[in-house]
Amino acid sequence: MEIEPLHQKTLPDFLLTEKMLGITTVDVAEIQKNRKRLFYQRNGRRNPIRRICNRVIVDEVIRRNIQTSFRFTDDLDVEWAGHPNWLFRMSKYSLPFLQHEYVPRTQFLDDAPDLENCILKPLFSFAGLGINLTRRSRT
Repeated sequence: MEIEPLHQKTLPDFLLTEKMLGITTVDVAEIQKNRKRLFYQRNGRRNPIRRICNRVIVDEVIRRNIQTSFRFTDDLDVEWAGHPNWLFRMSKYSLPFLQHEYVPRTQFLDDAPDLENCILKPLFSFAGLGINLTRRSRT
């Protein structure tokens, strides 16, 4: 489940996941709710949703005023594979704890000794929002 998945930079990932694993990517705005169950339409057929691998960022739903037939806080008959509240903890919050050649060296702001040579990324933002790359000039 994503916001406008056909327009995401990760579209190739969605397409391969669908092709290789049979996991359908669905736009959150296209999901229909009936009582406690969720459904999506595909090829004229109504399909039940039993498990959701969530990539929707609730702040983005609010910012873009996306209308959905359900709320993330509803009591739904679905299993969440990645609940909306976990998204940031799993992505950016964990980065300073990961040590690997393919993980950029990261640290929390209160641990950064030299802010002048850092790129600051807000912990609870996404898709590059909130990054400021302007450098202060020295006089």
